[in-house]
Amino acid sequence: MTSFKFNGIKKDYLFILMGFNRSAWAPIERDILTVPGHPGGYHLQTNTKVRTIEVPVIVKAKDQADLQKKKEDLACWLIQDEPKELIFDDEADRTYMAMLDGETDLDELIFRGKGTIRFVCPMPYKLGETKTEDFAIKGTDLKVNIANKGTVESSPIVEVNVLNKSPFIDVWNGNEYFRLGYPTGPMTKLVAKEDRVIWDKMDNLSKWNPHNGPLGSLFEGAGSMEIAGSGHGFRPSTYGPVKENTWYGPILKQSLPPGGATDFKVDMRLSFDSLSYDRMGTIMLFLLDANDNIVAQLGMKDEYDTSSITKAYTVINDGPEEKTLIDDTGRTPGSFTDFRGHVMLTREGNTWTAYSALYKKGTYQDYETIIETWNDVNKSNPATTSIVTKVAIGIFKYGDYSPLDAIFIEDLKVYKKFSVPVDATPYIVDQGDTVVVDTERALVTVNGKDAINIKELFSEFPVVNRGENEIIVRPKNIGTAKVTYRERYR
Repeated sequence: MTSFKFNGIKKDYLFILMGFNRSAWAPIERDILTVPGHPGGYHLQTNTKVRTIEVPVIVKAKDQADLQKKKEDLACWLIQDEPKELIFDDEADRTYMAMLDGETDLDELIFRGKGTIRFVCPMPYKLGETKTEDFAIKGTDLKVNIANKGTVESSPIVEVNVLNKSPFIDVWNGNEYFRLGYPTGPMTKLVAKEDRVIWDKMDNLSKWNPHNGPLGSLFEGAGSMEIAGSGHGFRPSTYGPVKENTWYGPILKQSLPPGGATDFKVDMRLSFDSLSYDRMGTIMLFLLDANDNIVAQLGMKDEYDTSSITKAYTVINDGPEEKTLIDDTGRTPGSFTDFRGHVMLTREGNTWTAYSALYKKGTYQDYETIIETWNDVNKSNPATTSIVTKVAIGIFKYGDYSPLDAIFIEDLKVYKKFSVPVDATPYIVDQGDTVVVDTERALVTVNGKDAINIKELFSEFPVVNRGENEIIVRPKNIGTAKVTYRERYR
């Protein structure tokens, strides 16, 4: 007897009964405009409706009590908040994106339950396997040729790893195009709106100097950092001797180029696993002036020894004059407990912008974000006019409490910001940036952050058409690119 896999799981007690049939294609509906006195009508459009799949099943159990437990297990498995992959044994090379609908009444026979499970597919097409193709320079273009054997167009994800700065990025397929920024001519004045002065991939400790002793009013440097086993990412090797009622742990400092930064942006990527309720920890990025005074501090913290509650944290200045911009758990108290994402802070003139984002699982795309802006109109806070000359990173434990198990600083970028003249065009991407264009979600990101504001209004998200496609990324020297897609079938 056959069965199916849902959300990557298959149950050994569930089987599909004989007589199970699926529709040959997703249901379609024609919109016909009828006109009095005119025979027939005019075809306006075709709508593809939600696909419904009714699966007759039998549940095997040892006895009646076991059957009731199997029902509970079915509910736990099948009831999901969003569509999940559904794969039938007799159609193993096709995937439905389905979710349970309605109720399932099982006729209880001797040690068996028989009934019908109803799935709905909001995205009605069947999917083939995931395919990834790399772009390559062919002639004068960075392009890839794709033969889409599906029966409808596919919604791809195009990822560009930038090696050369550019004021625009295009993705072309035939006469259709998607555009970020805007192309320029030879007479156009191009300027950088920011200059990256530090890009540390956290794979070399020699660039950093340890800081021992107090830093600001809350933290104390002690212990040492090490590089994670993967060769990428800093984590504590020791926290130093126990210090009661204090946040302490390894702190590393690095200087900015001479002159420091007045207008700036900092961006730190980190992992912060706070799933154990009885552990506490903090990751912090400090912006310092020439005297090691804190201009700003941002990161993630778990200050609770009896609960797993993680907060994003951004504060301007330190001590009596500090201004809190973010001190938040996200959408729910548990949103950030298993955090992999990044924290950012920008200062331009009198305006501070704090940004904390949790990545969508398995990606570098921002999923849940917090944004706060503060305009210090009168420059009332001394930090607004302070010049940042150094950055420091720290990972801390509190007193004798157990520290977090998995806590890493993965990447740090520091930029000096510049004003763009009205007669100039700014670069929108620079070396090391990653641009992701996700058609299915109508989302474009640069380094994980939503960049829809720089998308050309009249350009469209790219699709992989049925049949032959020649997809081109411009400019051709932008870097490397790949496209990921799944063929779709009616």
